[in-house]
Amino acid sequence: MPGSSTTFGDALTRPAFGTPADAPPLLLAELQARVDEQSAQLEAIVAELEHQSALRREVEADLRASEARFRSLTASAHDAIVTADSQGRIVFWNPGAENIFGYTADEILGRPLTDLLAPDERPVYRRVLLLAALTGELADNAPLREARGLRKSGIAFPLELSLASWGTSDGMLIGAIIRDITERKQAMEDLARVSQHNELILKSAGEGIVGLDLDGRATFVNPAAADTTGFAGEELIGRSLHAVLHPLLPSGPTCRTEPCPLGQTLADCAARSTQHELFWRKDGSRFPVEVSIRSICFEDTIVGAVVTFRDITERLAMEKVKDEFVSVVSHELRTPLTSIRASLGLLAGGVLAAAPDKAQRMLDIAVGNADRLIRLVNDILDIERLESGRADLHPRLCEVAGLVQRAAEEMRGMAQAAGVPLQVGATSGQLVADPDRVLQVLTNLVSNAIKFSAAGQSVELRGGPNGADEIVFAVRDCGRGIAADKLEAIFERFHQVDASDSREKGGTGLGLAICKSIVRQHGGRVWAESTPGEGSTFFVALPVGSPA
Repeated sequence: MPGSSTTFGDALTRPAFGTPADAPPLLLAELQARVDEQSAQLEAIVAELEHQSALRREVEADLRASEARFRSLTASAHDAIVTADSQGRIVFWNPGAENIFGYTADEILGRPLTDLLAPDERPVYRRVLLLAALTGELADNAPLREARGLRKSGIAFPLELSLASWGTSDGMLIGAIIRDITERKQAMEDLARVSQHNELILKSAGEGIVGLDLDGRATFVNPAAADTTGFAGEELIGRSLHAVLHPLLPSGPTCRTEPCPLGQTLADCAARSTQHELFWRKDGSRFPVEVSIRSICFEDTIVGAVVTFRDITERLAMEKVKDEFVSVVSHELRTPLTSIRASLGLLAGGVLAAAPDKAQRMLDIAVGNADRLIRLVNDILDIERLESGRADLHPRLCEVAGLVQRAAEEMRGMAQAAGVPLQVGATSGQLVADPDRVLQVLTNLVSNAIKFSAAGQSVELRGGPNGADEIVFAVRDCGRGIAADKLEAIFERFHQVDASDSREKGGTGLGLAICKSIVRQHGGRVWAESTPGEGSTFFVALPVGSPA
């Protein structure tokens, strides 16, 4: 009522019905309790609101700090970090993206995310983003894929792309982390190229190369190792190299008693090499090898070994030939030198002073042996120059008839002295060759035919075309002939059909070897056909064109 004043306490003490004097005491107490309870609840609500406000301020501060950290991280990241809305339009663009793609934020914000991809990549990702817009969720969250990007300059490049989606109060957002992998791809290509190059080197190596694990089992076998041993590479992989190629030999003087170097190297990491080991082929035959074994260490730990071996069968054969050559040359040099020394010793001592005829005979012997030595040295030097490639050819167009006639004229005196008729058969054709070298071959063959023919037995020399590309010369005699098993060997150095021929016929044993070398230099071939007791025919086939 106007002019009246009522306090909150008065309202609490005033009875609900009638005057306060009429209110029951219990009702007044109940009302007071309710008021107190509501006051407490109100105070609790106020306190909770203040607490929530404080929490909200903390969360907002954390969000601002997180946003600052996020922006700091994205600003310093080398990768492109891009955010797009549910329609696939770019709404966030970090400096890393600008560095990779070349667009500034002002140029790219609002454009489709697929504009960052090469044209042929875009349809796939358009479908992914459309499906995400329809469902509100990316179908395959955070897939890491390789794709091709497109820079502002229009240059395509390889990239690695990871997509993720999350919901916000403003709708779904799609995040993309993009990494330029151009350098990585180039490095991988370079590594693959180097690896392929190294593999080609191993496969092309002439020596056998086998990789072993710690148990001595083969892990790598190159083609040379497979070809040399007769095993396919797959047959050796996983098997013990020692057990397959280098087992203990049967008991006897050749039995291996010392430890195998393969196992020793795997045990102590020391490199080893042996000049003469024996390996077994798949067919059961043995062959000599030169072996080198080196361990493979990784971070000071032995992880295996590599075995390199070379078949030295040919080398040992060459060493044998060399030894035989040295032995023969020594003998061939010693014999005439001994004779010369004896003859000169007699003359110098005056023993033959009273016998001029004998003295002259000794001089003739010395001169003959000196000439033999000169021929031997010249032939050795000649064949060495030919086989080492230091003897140059001077090819020019030659008439076959002219070469045959010159050879016959040079050997006519020797044939008459031996009583051997020298005949010239049919000749025709032309070829490009070194005439002096061809003449050397022909005279050498005619000389041999005369030496091994008896008086009255004729020797024939002829030459002519054998087809359009070849000229064949033939020297036929009617002498004692050559056994079939000797026809190939007679072209070797110092080889004589009969050991007494060198002394009786006066040859050095190098003539046919020289002929073979000259013919080979011309790109031709030489061979002999013979029937023992009926004579022999030597053939020389030379290409019509210029020798290589």
